[in-house]
Amino acid sequence: MKLLILTQKLDSRDPVLGFMTRWIEQFARKFEHVSVICLQKGEYAPPANVTVMSLGKEVQPSRSSYLKHLFRYIIAERADRKS
Repeated sequence: MKLLILTQKLDSRDPVLGFMTRWIEQFARKFEHVSVICLQKGEYAPPANVTVMSLGKEVQPSRSSYLKHLFRYIIAERADRKS
């Protein structure tokens, strides 16, 4: 079974949202593959069966580019998982 997670920020050092990294590691133990789409990516080393995709807030703060990346990632993930 595969899982897709959407989160605001993925950073193990973040005092508020740092718990997500531990959750993802626990999900990775239970699922065949975990895909994570985050608005902003910080410091994190995911397990081998986890794919992390950032919408790019750390690079370019543009809502239109976030949406463009989001749809591109979702379409790519669906295509990869069907084959």
